[in-house]
Amino acid sequence: MQVLEKIDQVQNRIETENAFEALYERAFPLVAKFVSNMNGSFQDAKDIFHDALIIFYEKQVANAITIQVADDIYILASPNIYGCAN
Repeated sequence: MQVLEKIDQVQNRIETENAFEALYERAFPLVAKFVSNMNGSFQDAKDIFHDALIIFYEKQVANAITIQVADDIYILASPNIYGCAN
């Protein structure tokens, strides 16, 4: 593998990590508040957010979604969230 390819891979990984950190900072408080309003626990919110984030990532990698709203709103609107605290 060429040095430039390795540099590109590292830069892409860093950009992906930064994007997920930013998404977490924007979306998790919304999810936590929603779950709390539905009488769920903080741990429920973390679990649900984690599951929604994995689904979001897998769909993005597979180019299986076209997001027409902010990504934090997309996460909040995930079917995962609405089945949360029954």
